Amino acid sequence: MGRGGRGRGKRAQQKGDAVEREALERAWQERIEEAPELAALVVARGAQREPFHRWLGYRQGFAPELVRRFLAEGKLPDGPVLDPFCGSGTVPTECARQGRFGIGGDVVSPLLFCAAARGSDPTDWTPPEEATTFEACWAAAVDADDDATARAAVLQAVSAAHDGEGRKLRDAATPRELVLTALTMMREDAMNEGERPESAAYVRSDARRLPYASASIAGVVTSPPYLSRYDYARVNDPLEKLYSGTGRRRGRRHQVRASRTAAPRQNDTIHPAVDEAAVRLANAGQPKLAAAVTGYAHDLDRALAELARVLRPGGPLWLVVAGADLKRVYIPADLVLAERCAEHGLRVERVEQARLLRGSSRLLGGLGGVAPREVIIRCRRRLSPIAHDPHSGVRR
Repeated sequence: MGRGGRGRGKRAQQKGDAVEREALERAWQERIEEAPELAALVVARGAQREPFHRWLGYRQGFAPELVRRFLAEGKLPDGPVLDPFCGSGTVPTECARQGRFGIGGDVVSPLLFCAAARGSDPTDWTPPEEATTFEACWAAAVDADDDATARAAVLQAVSAAHDGEGRKLRDAATPRELVLTALTMMREDAMNEGERPESAAYVRSDARRLPYASASIAGVVTSPPYLSRYDYARVNDPLEKLYSGTGRRRGRRHQVRASRTAAPRQNDTIHPAVDEAAVRLANAGQPKLAAAVTGYAHDLDRALAELARVLRPGGPLWLVVAGADLKRVYIPADLVLAERCAEHGLRVERVEQARLLRGSSRLLGGLGGVAPREVIIRCRRRLSPIAHDPHSGVRR
């Protein structure tokens, strides 16, 4: 066979390997709205300048402005607002500042502790001169009469000494200097007593098994972990080690499976587009990534079912999610989640594309111009469940 024949055969195989993902893209492509003005809202950079939000930089967060927009446009019924993947606490913190009760849930205890400390009284504590390590600063803070703000300052200092992937920065200041810097910032914010986010609750909880009654939550705005090679347990490892004396192995047992290092567990039926991508990865010699993809889809589906359960009828759900490109295998995780929303009794109102995560697009089967997106999916809990919404984009 000549080169042309081999090339045509390879293209035919690639097209055959993308049937489900191409069909999913085509089913939703007319409903995806380009909204580049939202790009600044789906990242956490804006939080670094706002009081209280700047306490703990967290790469996986989003801007407080998105929470304000949710409160203004969401048409919420009465009741609390929930973020089950709250990380550093952007949602409950901003809800409290806006006079709305917010609940933050996460499995990472030091993040919840820092977020809750924003509502505490300011501290006069400073680390002793001889405290030259983070461990020594932490021990001194723990001895400071149950001073939550003191301990939060040490955790912030640890975070400032590491990059967004949990690696130690070479040019960071000394531990004591970083703690003093954090304390100064916290005292500045505490001067604005009227803005202190006191009316918020933080609950260590797994989004796949929410500890709330059915129809008890007015609205949800959240950003689940993204599917990537990115290891969320490693990101939080420095904080976990100091706060509880445990590291990433323990933390990984509780996280949504979003990286190849998350151990696979038994899965239910998987969306055909996800299964197709996992088969491609497995055939390419990437069994751990394949397991992470199917595990991620399964975990998010369980979380989505729980969110639909706890939402009040008519309550809004905004999801900041993204697709992924792993070893040149495209996974439309955002559209899979949008499709599953409809299956869980949620009406998808809008899918807004904030930005593309890759500058160049590629061919997916017979569909060109495909690249992973970061989107905001706006949903609403149905007033009464129905079997199928013909406008949902779901393929039967």
